[in-house]
Amino acid sequence: MSAVLGINPGFGGFNYHDPSACLVVDGRPVAAVEEERFTRVKSAPGVFPARSVAYCLEAAGLTLADLDAVAVGYSSDAWLERLPLETRRLISHPELTALADTDPEHVDVPHAREALAAATRRFGDLMHRTSLFETEQRAARRIADHLPGLRAEIRFVRHHRAHAASAVHPSGFRNPTAVVLDGLGELECGSAWAAGPGGALDRFDRTDLPNSLGYFYAAVTEYLGFRGWEGEGKTMALAPYGRPDPAASGALDTLVHLDEKGYDVSGLVLPCLTDQLSLDTGLAVRMLSEVFQAPPRRAGEDITPHHENIAWAAQHFLEEAVTGYVRRLARERGPLELCFAGGVALNCKLNLVLRTLPEVERLYVTGACADTGLALGAALDVAARLGDSPAHPLPHLALGPAADTDPGAYLTTMKIPYERPADVAREVAQHLADGRVVMWYQGRAEFGPRALGSRSILADPRREDMRVLVNDVVKHRELWRPFGPSVLAEEAPAVLEGVEESTEAPYMVVAYRVREEWAARIPAVVHTADNTTRPQLVRRAALPEYHAVISAFHRLTGVPLVLNTSFNDKNEPLVRTVAEAVRHFYSSAADVLVLDGTVVRKAVREAAPEAVQEAVRENVREAAQEEGAR
Repeated sequence: MSAVLGINPGFGGFNYHDPSACLVVDGRPVAAVEEERFTRVKSAPGVFPARSVAYCLEAAGLTLADLDAVAVGYSSDAWLERLPLETRRLISHPELTALADTDPEHVDVPHAREALAAATRRFGDLMHRTSLFETEQRAARRIADHLPGLRAEIRFVRHHRAHAASAVHPSGFRNPTAVVLDGLGELECGSAWAAGPGGALDRFDRTDLPNSLGYFYAAVTEYLGFRGWEGEGKTMALAPYGRPDPAASGALDTLVHLDEKGYDVSGLVLPCLTDQLSLDTGLAVRMLSEVFQAPPRRAGEDITPHHENIAWAAQHFLEEAVTGYVRRLARERGPLELCFAGGVALNCKLNLVLRTLPEVERLYVTGACADTGLALGAALDVAARLGDSPAHPLPHLALGPAADTDPGAYLTTMKIPYERPADVAREVAQHLADGRVVMWYQGRAEFGPRALGSRSILADPRREDMRVLVNDVVKHRELWRPFGPSVLAEEAPAVLEGVEESTEAPYMVVAYRVREEWAARIPAVVHTADNTTRPQLVRRAALPEYHAVISAFHRLTGVPLVLNTSFNDKNEPLVRTVAEAVRHFYSSAADVLVLDGTVVRKAVREAAPEAVQEAVRENVREAAQEEGAR
């Protein structure tokens, strides 16, 4: 019986993005949230998750002194494995190699002095970063400084081990095999894990930088003008519009390769590594521009068939690389109960391919695939080592904060009229059926990157114009971006291919093909190029209020699903507070706002009352001041 706080620190070399916290009590996650929800900055780079920690403890009625352990999803010992590669990068720096190759009689002394001084600074930086991780005790002190009053031990969990644990333990599989693929952990960018007795994880395969599929896909995403590390979903969504193009695929093949031994993307990645082993996306874009013989697309420029075909080639390479890897594992171990985690696992089209492989008996993709999920995985891993059983399913991810204030009281203060209908589900369903866009704020917020019926924007999937309307004047983003549906789990087999009554898909991370007879009925949530969609299967036991809305819509229309997208504006995290929800409602063309059963309607698009705007601005100012104080 234990209380374990998991964190992705997000600062000081442990990681630099996606700080988060998760509290696991007696092997069960009871609270989890990303720090970006508090800072209001996507990914909250360089920030320790102090407010996330505070929320998790408060949600469980605990203090730091009550914890049995703190689990960090990054290993200080494993970080030191980077030293050989980092040292090779420094020694082979172009300025040093050019100096070493200079004719002794033609040395430019001032230039040589500058090159040596720069090399000294780079080596000094590496020595400093090494000192931070030289011992676990020193690394632990840097974490403990942010957790005053902590008495428990701080335990470090390898980055990929934490990812694997986040998928293995909730999967419910008897004999799970986990595959982790991402940009970079400490040094690993790919790994495979087997689960033993008591939840123990054993790594049996490993791929290190520079052979990083995450870096590869980020580079292509940057070339396509979507911003690497943020826009990979756009590259994936664009790919089906492309076609096999020998010119695009051939150009890509000069940098990356597939053969019987596996995949190799180091030809693109290695030359683009910085001194700290991150990806220099600018350099990667220049390399891709040369091989594609075309300049990169700039954000806002028209998308051409050239761009679509490059997206297709990149997606096809990724799918072939990962399926080849999984097939090799299956040849060695037999049919797989496959658990998939890491940033690459957010690629729902790849997950569709994995799900249909004959070598894969079952597939579980964790709902928090990317680095925010490290907090969950690290906590589950340490809980298992402390003797708790972490093998509990996660039928939903509503582990985040509930409303910060009573919605009715807040709306009254802001002089905003509202109603509390007796049957909220039926009223919301009617609004949807009448073509209105509904912002839905219910209960505790979701953990992870997807809106799953707690902080969602809902619309009628039967209306093809809803794709443009929601993208344009509600989400303020590219008009071609596809949407996914939330589907009644009991009705999903009739709508989606490959779904059975027992299928669990609660996180919107696996794509499915829509049955032909349904595709024309729900055009707003079907990818027009390949008849796929990324559904959330909703069960009454997991999300009763949300299930009631979809059920009411089903009774009204005969359609057992609604369009569901995240309740946030462009380049913002999901809304957290009531004030943020109200502000976004009035800054968009949404028609109805539902705050825990309290309903606000507007006849026409209106600006947010000045009091609401100022309340949100004050919230942001306070967050910035708190961060500066820390």
